[in-house]
Amino acid sequence: MRPNHGAIFGRHFGLPSLKMATWLVEMKNVSFTPGIAFGDGMNGFLRMCFATSEENIAQALEVLINLEKDFCPKLRIL
Repeated sequence: MRPNHGAIFGRHFGLPSLKMATWLVEMKNVSFTPGIAFGDGMNGFLRMCFATSEENIAQALEVLINLEKDFCPKLRIL
Protein backbone atom coordinates (compact mmCIF):
# COMPACT_ATOMS: atom_id res chain seq x y z
CA MET A 1 0.00 0.00 0.00
CA ARG A 2 1.35 3.43 -0.97
CA PRO A 3 0.54 6.67 0.84
CA ASN A 4 -1.34 9.49 -0.87
CA HIS A 5 0.81 10.63 -3.80
CA GLY A 6 -0.21 14.23 -3.14
CA ALA A 7 2.05 14.17 -0.10
CA ILE A 8 4.91 12.07 -1.47
CA PHE A 9 7.27 13.71 -3.91
CA GLY A 10 7.99 11.47 -6.85
CA ARG A 11 11.55 12.41 -7.73
CA HIS A 12 13.96 9.74 -6.53
CA PHE A 13 17.51 11.08 -6.13
CA GLY A 14 19.21 7.75 -5.57
CA LEU A 15 19.89 8.33 -1.89
CA PRO A 16 18.19 6.97 1.20
CA SER A 17 15.37 9.30 2.24
CA LEU A 18 16.86 9.81 5.71
CA LYS A 19 20.09 11.09 4.17
CA MET A 20 18.12 13.40 1.88
CA ALA A 21 15.99 14.75 4.75
CA THR A 22 19.08 15.30 6.92
CA TRP A 23 20.81 17.18 4.08
CA LEU A 24 17.76 19.42 3.61
CA VAL A 25 17.63 20.32 7.31
CA GLU A 26 21.36 21.01 7.51
CA MET A 27 21.78 22.83 4.19
CA LYS A 28 18.38 24.40 3.49
CA ASN A 29 16.80 24.72 6.95
CA VAL A 30 13.60 22.93 5.89
CA SER A 31 12.27 19.69 7.26
CA PHE A 32 10.65 16.81 5.38
CA THR A 33 9.72 13.39 6.69
CA PRO A 34 11.91 10.67 5.16
CA GLY A 35 9.82 8.30 3.05
CA ILE A 36 11.38 5.31 4.79
CA ALA A 37 9.13 6.16 7.76
CA PHE A 38 6.23 4.90 5.59
CA GLY A 39 7.89 1.63 4.57
CA ASP A 40 10.81 0.36 2.55
CA GLY A 41 9.04 1.06 -0.74
CA MET A 42 9.04 4.78 0.05
CA ASN A 43 12.77 5.05 0.72
CA GLY A 44 14.21 7.76 -1.51
CA PHE A 45 11.06 9.89 -1.33
CA LEU A 46 10.13 12.76 0.97
CA ARG A 47 6.87 13.74 2.64
CA MET A 48 5.89 17.31 3.43
CA CYS A 49 3.56 18.34 6.26
CA PHE A 50 1.13 21.14 5.48
CA ALA A 51 0.17 21.72 9.15
CA THR A 52 2.38 24.80 9.46
CA SER A 53 2.36 28.48 8.53
CA GLU A 54 1.98 29.63 4.92
CA GLU A 55 5.47 31.16 5.21
CA ASN A 56 6.99 27.77 6.10
CA ILE A 57 5.09 26.06 3.28
CA ALA A 58 6.29 28.69 0.80
CA GLN A 59 9.90 28.21 1.96
CA ALA A 60 9.65 24.43 1.63
CA LEU A 61 8.07 24.70 -1.83
CA GLU A 62 10.86 27.02 -2.96
CA VAL A 63 13.37 24.41 -1.83
CA LEU A 64 11.47 21.73 -3.78
CA ILE A 65 11.45 23.87 -6.91
CA ASN A 66 15.22 24.25 -6.71
CA LEU A 67 15.98 20.81 -5.26
CA GLU A 68 17.30 19.16 -8.40
CA LYS A 69 19.54 22.10 -9.27
CA ASP A 70 20.88 22.38 -5.71
CA PHE A 71 20.95 18.74 -4.65
CA CYS A 72 22.11 16.68 -7.62
CA PRO A 73 25.61 18.22 -7.93
CA LYS A 74 26.18 17.42 -4.24
CA LEU A 75 25.25 13.73 -4.52
CA ARG A 76 28.89 12.79 -5.00
CA ILE A 77 29.91 14.26 -1.61
CA LEU A 78 27.06 12.71 0.41
